[in-house]
Amino acid sequence: MKHIYHPIVGDTKYGRGEHNRFFREKFNSHRLLLHSTHIAFKHPATKEQIEIFAPFPEEFTRVLKEVDLLCLFV
Repeated sequence: MKHIYHPIVGDTKYGRGEHNRFFREKFNSHRLLLHSTHIAFKHPATKEQIEIFAPFPEEFTRVLKEVDLLCLFV
């Protein structure tokens, strides 16, 4: 993502330091803000369709809500 100028917040290796600091200071977020809620694939041996769902972690949801509220005032 870095190479197409879309750094991921919280990525300490390839992300942007100023973005990570902003999210730590303003939103108390100390994690990588990257998550997959759904993945599907065919099992290589059985050919069965496998689907896995994962809700957003609580901290991720909190940050998303706070960022959305912040956007109302910018």
